Amino acid sequence: MELLAEASDGDGPLLYACACSREKVRRDSLAAGFPGTYPGTCRHAGLSKAQSGLAADGAPAADAYPLRIRVPGSAEVTIDELNRGPLVLEPGRTMGDFVVWQRNGDPAYQLASLVDDEELGIDLVVRGKDLLPSTGAQAWLAGRIGYSGFPGARFIHHELLLDPSGGKLSKSQGADSLKGIRERLGSPAALLGYFARGLGMETGPVSRPADLLEGFSPQRIPVHPFSWEDFADKLFLNG
Repeated sequence: MELLAEASDGDGPLLYACACSREKVRRDSLAAGFPGTYPGTCRHAGLSKAQSGLAADGAPAADAYPLRIRVPGSAEVTIDELNRGPLVLEPGRTMGDFVVWQRNGDPAYQLASLVDDEELGIDLVVRGKDLLPSTGAQAWLAGRIGYSGFPGARFIHHELLLDPSGGKLSKSQGADSLKGIRERLGSPAALLGYFARGLGMETGPVSRPADLLEGFSPQRIPVHPFSWEDFADKLFLNG
């Protein structure tokens, strides 16, 4: 954080405090024509260091704001997408200035996840396709703090289970939980077997996750989405 706190990109400090609520971020991004992309509302607000979560004694200030990192709109990073080859991501356009430090004094997801993967030497990152903007943000951030492991890793951004309307299957929208599905099936074996077939794996009887290891290959992860309706029908969850 010290390295980032002292850096500048020529347009001002690389890090700046942000007083925007989530609702204001939502409204401002919609008004700017880029829903979900922070438009830099507080870039030039001039909030003091004492309000940025960087109090002199290292503890979070009582009135601390989260810290965002300034991402140029032209920022680009290239990652190695295992099943598709080199993939160019534009974090300035897909996420904008993202939060790296929370107001409670803890690192935010983008920074914490990046540091964990770099320190653990992770060389294959498997994520849902909805996290592509995060991957771009983290790969760009890695370049700002001198990390090379994460940007040099291989990536797989798999498709998602979709609800009947074509949206992302989400528990927040009332979707079944894995626990609930297992209870309805009576055993995890049917669920594991279905996912094994969906991932293109040739495997024998599956009764536990370890049974999937022998037939697993990252290259077989499908590039098409799974329909929850088809999934539920095949598992006889709809009657």
